[in-house]
Amino acid sequence: MVGWLTGYSNRFKLTVDSGDIDAALTHFPLRVHLSSSSGLNSFDATDIFDEIGANNLKLAVTKDDGTTECYVEIDNWDSSAETADLWVSKSDLVISDSADTVLYLYYDSSVANNTTYVGVTDSVVAENVWDANFKLVCHMSDATTSTVKDSTSNDNDGTKKGANEPIEATGKIGEGQTFDGVDDVTSHPDVASLQVGTKDVSILAWVFPTGSRAVMMGVIGAEGGGLAFGMNTATRNLRVTKRDVADAPLSGLGISADTWTHVAMTFDNSEAVNNLIYYKNGVSATKSWDVDFTAGASSNNIGCREPNDANSLFIGSLDEIQVYEGILSSAWVGASYETQRDHLITYGVDYGTTGESLYYYRDRFWTHLPKPEPVPDVPDPSTVDWSIGAIEKAKLDRDAEELLGLNKKLRKIREQEWLDHVRNTE
Repeated sequence: MVGWLTGYSNRFKLTVDSGDIDAALTHFPLRVHLSSSSGLNSFDATDIFDEIGANNLKLAVTKDDGTTECYVEIDNWDSSAETADLWVSKSDLVISDSADTVLYLYYDSSVANNTTYVGVTDSVVAENVWDANFKLVCHMSDATTSTVKDSTSNDNDGTKKGANEPIEATGKIGEGQTFDGVDDVTSHPDVASLQVGTKDVSILAWVFPTGSRAVMMGVIGAEGGGLAFGMNTATRNLRVTKRDVADAPLSGLGISADTWTHVAMTFDNSEAVNNLIYYKNGVSATKSWDVDFTAGASSNNIGCREPNDANSLFIGSLDEIQVYEGILSSAWVGASYETQRDHLITYGVDYGTTGESLYYYRDRFWTHLPKPEPVPDVPDPSTVDWSIGAIEKAKLDRDAEELLGLNKKLRKIREQEWLDHVRNTE
């Protein structure tokens, strides 16, 4: 039997279909989108805002046992618009490819703030969502008009070229940044965690280009001899480059203008053949590139191939930039694409299995869920006019009692039907 987290009266059931997962994924960051149209089934999750409003720490997410909590990063939370995005994971959370993975999202205005497992971006608690190999995770919303935050424990926060350069705008998930192509970049620390030149590396991002460059338009840029990732010429063909030295083979994956596209690359530094894989919306293209990057060169500038080259600056919007030390699998990249476009989870209201929780939700949502038609009450026999005679009175008495009994039976049947409806409605 699935447990119920103490203190909470409400929960959603979140189901990840194993058919959408190509291989088991451990410590995978799931996006949980809350709105009036969430997930694969366009579920209305706005009850959470009605219950806890702006108090976004009054929630919890558990594994399928209903009680083991996972870590939660609150990326954005707008109680007025009733939309939010959470990132959920834990070191021992496995998203299975052989059986559906179930999580539970609890919420209750009466509980204390869950500061042990839930935190906003850049909090120590929220950093637990991202495993140690993530060196930069930038949701690209403003921390201030001049800075953006890194969600990992590396704290590789970014500084914009100037206030509102780039400028916050609607992103793929919440807010992103729009780059004018003139001088906009975000610069992140030149530190060991971003010096990926001689390491295996994976880079993921959402891009919304509104223009192109004659040579290369960078998504994330590098110092001299370092790895940069972006789009080549007017076709916006995905490409990796060793800055100022050599370009990798083109991906053959062109990126359309004026639409959000998920892009990624992985590079295996230890191999010379089939060691570079590009991705566009989960579709891959494998290339061979025998190159040695410069040791100590950082990939630490967003929105360019190199920050001082005006001809390499990005034109358009960027969101959800991730730099990972290691080779992310095609299953991981594909699941990242699906979860980030809110196409991985099926949502439902969960009422538990105990009579108490069923009755609680019957009373709480009586006005929101279908109810049986009422059965007309039969008058008490003592109130009937018996002037029609003793025989008729006896007959009517008997019939009235039978009707009263039938009425009670119908009420019990309909009550059970209603509870069954609640139990099976998600």
